[in-house]
Amino acid sequence: MTTELPSLPDLGKARLRQLIAYLRVLPSEQFDFGVVIEERACGTVGCAMGHCAILFPELVRQDWEWFDVRTKSNRSSNYRTVASELFGMCIQETNIFSPLGQRLVHDKLPECRRKSTPSQVAAMLETFIELTETEVRA
Repeated sequence: MTTELPSLPDLGKARLRQLIAYLRVLPSEQFDFGVVIEERACGTVGCAMGHCAILFPELVRQDWEWFDVRTKSNRSSNYRTVASELFGMCIQETNIFSPLGQRLVHDKLPECRRKSTPSQVAAMLETFIELTETEVRA
């Protein structure tokens, strides 16, 4: 568990805020935080990263052969490395996109379980951004 978070780059925060806004209006039936692929539109564990292929099509693509997301350059081959590149996070911080991985990143993050809704994941991501901003100022 980490109690201090480094700041995120401005572009990473902006992209996370786009993802948060998207998740806020996403119907729950199009989201499953605990499923890898299983005929969902997203395709990854943590579903929120899978939806990045829809939200950021110029940067992320869905790889149906490997059931994963990849950067357009094909450098990254799993959701954690894509999250790291897309949002400017360290690999440890990408645990926020896995069920029950939030407390591995920071003890003040709310836990998101397999059945968490898009709105619950969005709220957790907002808290993550706030913690990166608060701890940098402190």
